[in-house]
Amino acid sequence: GAAGAVSGLTLATQGPSGATLTPGRSVLALLYREDYGAYSSVLNWSMLAGAFGCVGSALGQGMSSAREFRVQTVILAISVAAGAGACLLLVPRQGLDGAAQSWSIAMACFMIGGLVVNGGVIRRLSASSAR
Repeated sequence: GAAGAVSGLTLATQGPSGATLTPGRSVLALLYREDYGAYSSVLNWSMLAGAFGCVGSALGQGMSSAREFRVQTVILAISVAAGAGACLLLVPRQGLDGAAQSWSIAMACFMIGGLVVNGGVIRRLSASSAR
């Protein structure tokens, strides 16, 4: 509805750090306590990380199906390093928001790595079937 459209517009124009899902604060306060409502931005970043992780997981299944096992270790190592580096930079400055942002960065690396590898597999398969 309208609340979703406003949330989507805010997310598109300001990114997850500037977005507050319209019902997010009130739902957190209702389900838990008023104190939790102040952390709706952490929820937004966590949802973004979860979305990246779900897509990355599906892409990981594709890599496994294509028998691309070794590169998965590299992708996971890069994701862990990116997440750890982001934590070192963001958590001291931004606290919980920084931790959730770091998680999003790690999951974005995981997803992008899967996209790159799966894209390469598709190109190889397309090239071999064109012969």
